[in-house]
Amino acid sequence: MIVIDGALRDLIPSAALGVLTCTADVAADSPEQLAEFDDLIRRLETVYPDLPSVAQNPRVAATRAAYKAVGKDPSKYRNSAEAMLRRVVKKNGLYRVNNAVDANNMISIESGYSLGSYDLAAVSGQIVFKATPDGEQYRGIGKDVLNIEHLPALYDDAGVFGNPTSDSRRTMIGAGAGRRLLYVIYAFDGGFAALAGKDGRTAEKALLRRYRRNAGRPLIRPQSIGMMRSYVLWWSSPCKTTPSNPSSIMPRKYMPTMRFQSGFQ
Repeated sequence: MIVIDGALRDLIPSAALGVLTCTADVAADSPEQLAEFDDLIRRLETVYPDLPSVAQNPRVAATRAAYKAVGKDPSKYRNSAEAMLRRVVKKNGLYRVNNAVDANNMISIESGYSLGSYDLAAVSGQIVFKATPDGEQYRGIGKDVLNIEHLPALYDDAGVFGNPTSDSRRTMIGAGAGRRLLYVIYAFDGGFAALAGKDGRTAEKALLRRYRRNAGRPLIRPQSIGMMRSYVLWWSSPCKTTPSNPSSIMPRKYMPTMRFQSGFQ
């Protein structure tokens, strides 16, 4: 589904993308999801005592290094995970959008990875992850025209639509039943692909559980999930949850029991 441009891989050899496509009923957050979000923020306030501690998160640090590699100042153009965690430290709170987007934001602040969520109906053709050229811009969500030059970003046949700092208005997710969604984890430390065997699969299953968790019922119907570098990887057999996995980005209580399919693309 997504190809990583060779020039970007030369600049950031450890770049990887987590890719999940699904069908979701997008609506306002349930009271249970809002409460879980608030609990997570309170917990993270104890994990990050000050602003420097946010930048020391290994996944945030890897994204900052990637920005430098493509020519962007990561202190002036912060990745979304870092920006949200800084709001948590300052006790400024986080915006609530809808169940699909807020699941993404919860994963982002808990893991330190920046994530993007996109309406597949607004995406056309081949998606390519590459560095943006001089003068690149688009209309951001809740913002006017954004300067996104010198950033790693997603392009489709219609142009650029997403990056680890801020996504475009064109592919934003709105409310509605049966919406086809694309979630992307922007990882610049190798992501789950850097984890060996069961650890990588367990981390993916934990992630999928977070997406499905919403008021005791599935939020999404998973179609595919995998980690990629220059290709999308789907596992060729169902996975079993391992007893423990310290590398997982989610707590063990979110480990799923569902199965998902696979293959190579």
